[in-house]
Amino acid sequence: MIAEGLVARVVSVGIVAQDVMIVTVVVAMAVTMVAMVVMTDAVVALVAATAAVIVLVEMTWLRS
Repeated sequence: MIAEGLVARVVSVGIVAQDVMIVTVVVAMAVTMVAMVVMTDAVVALVAATAAVIVLVEMTWLRS
């Protein structure tokens, strides 16, 4: 499984924070893309704002 390989790599290398941030950014971008296709402008704006907040929190957490 890809997930198991990822977990093993994270544990062995010890870069959990970076991987969490990368995954978060990828998921946020994917959700935003889907929202743009499927939903209204208001929902797209909401999703984009939520994604931005998540990324900001991740980056702040990584610095501390």
